[in-house]
Formats: sequence, structure tokens, C-alpha cells
Amino acid sequence: MKRKATKEKSFFQALAQELASVCQKECDMTFEDIVKSFRTIERTHLAQASDNQFLALETRRRVAEHLVHAAINKERPWEESRVLLDNLFGLGFTNIEVKVLVLQSYSKYCLKIGRNNEGIALLEPLESELETELSRKDLRTPARRYYSGELESTRALLNRLHDR
Repeated sequence: MKRKATKEKSFFQALAQELASVCQKECDMTFEDIVKSFRTIERTHLAQASDNQFLALETRRRVAEHLVHAAINKERPWEESRVLLDNLFGLGFTNIEVKVLVLQSYSKYCLKIGRNNEGIALLEPLESELETELSRKDLRTPARRYYSGELESTRALLNRLHDR
């Protein structure tokens, strides 16, 4: 079992390094080149993970997360970036921390381009999810601080979206 965990850890480290390598060059790349680079990484890692559904799903998720961020950073048309976000929703998020990061970033993008209702529609369920997590009795102090801070920033962003 330990050997499998070590294999998964090295798989994810390699994936993270390759994704980070593209992210470092994004400023000098076109969106199309970024997509090609991420898709190449995805294909390579999916081939390596062909016998492991968990690794395959996490590979797809992490590439999808990076594509959403790239679309936001390159200020792609809303329709195009929304397709990428919908794809990520279809895969599910790696964890709630990633979900918070992606949805807050995307909602800021919505605010910037005047699509406030779309940002609100994403953040209101997230607000409820954060409230639910925060109300858990077994929540430890670091997690409580995290959820409390993210709930506060989600509400602040919701207020900005409602005000415009």
C-alpha cells in the first residue's frame, strides 16, 4: 500500500511541476498555446494513469482548473471561459479550497466584465457550503479560521456583485 501512495505522490508532483512550468510562461503565450500545452500534459499523464481512475480524474480536474484560470488571466470571452468552468463543474473540484479559489476568481472576472448575476449565481451556493463547513462541530481551529476567512471574502465579493 505504501508503494502505491509513493507512486501517486510522485505522479502528482510531476503533474504539478509540469503545470507550474506552463503557468510561469503564460504571460508570454497565447491562450491557444496555453491550451495546447495543458492538453499535452493532460494526455501524457492520462496515458501514465490509464490503470488508475483516481489519478486520471485528478489529472483532468487539475488541467481543467488551470484552463479556467488561464481563460480569466487572458480575458477570454465570457462564453468561452464559462464552457471551461462548466467542464470543471462536470469533473468536480479537487477539494473545497480549490473550489473557493476558482469560484472567487471567476466571480471577480464576472464583476470586471459586468456579468454580475453569473458571479452571484456561483457564489451564493459557495457561501452556503462554507457556512455548512463552518458549522461542523468537529472542525479544528485552523480549518475554522480558513472557512471563516473564505466565508468573509465570499460575502464581500457577493456584496460588490450586488452593488453594481
